[in-house]
Amino acid sequence: MPKFYLEKVCYELPILDSYNVYFSKQLFLIKIGKCDCLPMKMRSDRFGLCKELEKDVFEVLIPFVYSEITPFIFDNVVGENRPNPDFNAYFIARKKDDRISTYTLYMFKKAVFSCIIENMRKKLAVNRKHQFFVFSKNRKKGIIKDGAIIVPAKFDYISAYEYSYEVGEIGNKTNPWDIIYTLLFIVSDKTGNGIYMNGEEFLLHEYEMIEADEFGRIIAARDWDEYYWLKYDDASKTFVESPAEVNENGIINIEYGYWFNTKRGQFEYKEDDSYQWTEEDTWDALTDGQYGDYPEEGVDWDHLYDALGL
Repeated sequence: MPKFYLEKVCYELPILDSYNVYFSKQLFLIKIGKCDCLPMKMRSDRFGLCKELEKDVFEVLIPFVYSEITPFIFDNVVGENRPNPDFNAYFIARKKDDRISTYTLYMFKKAVFSCIIENMRKKLAVNRKHQFFVFSKNRKKGIIKDGAIIVPAKFDYISAYEYSYEVGEIGNKTNPWDIIYTLLFIVSDKTGNGIYMNGEEFLLHEYEMIEADEFGRIIAARDWDEYYWLKYDDASKTFVESPAEVNENGIINIEYGYWFNTKRGQFEYKEDDSYQWTEEDTWDALTDGQYGDYPEEGVDWDHLYDALGL
């Protein structure tokens, strides 16, 4: 990587503005403005990223060829706004040539800077909650997390879910199982559906449908007439299936007011609206316990309203 003095750069290529994007005070995102001394093709605002090696001495990490650089900082704070030394810093750099934009993803982690993926035709989408990127290549989608491609770009659709599973005894009688919390990706294309978890692929193209809910329940369909619950088994290191019972209406009941609709292919929830309001409920609402329990012989409502001043 080239090294240079900031003063020299200021002299040759006027810097319109620069600002520190990191609390570490090591990385500087710098914009180079229009300058007559540059070739015609470079006479526009260009961004690059530099790292300060010592006072007024910088190293170029991202070359000054991009029209836009967007930083993303993951896990950058611990405790009371104190920097986390293990934070991940990402930069999506956009380059525009002849009206065509391409995108490159860079990562800075533990003082190591690297290019993760480059020259993507479509901008990467970021999931801040789970800290991963969705990238597209040849009209197919993939996932980048922690600086690595954990789902290859070969799927039409990808959905992310929080998932947990038991991994065996840990010798604690009050809590005999260790629970692992992880991300699970359900992927699909024209040939079928599958699951990616912990960087591994499972059940690819074996089912016509795989759906999951926010509670980590996974249901799958084979031939659209056989439905199964899928659960990860740590002993066999794979997902095992158990039959799901479908009633005559195409419903798989899970718990009261919650089910899976096989005709619509989705989990559904309905609040219980069958409750009928009673006089006892009215008594409790009006008296708020001031006159004891609801009398079995009934209530003189006119007398009660007068007593309450209603």
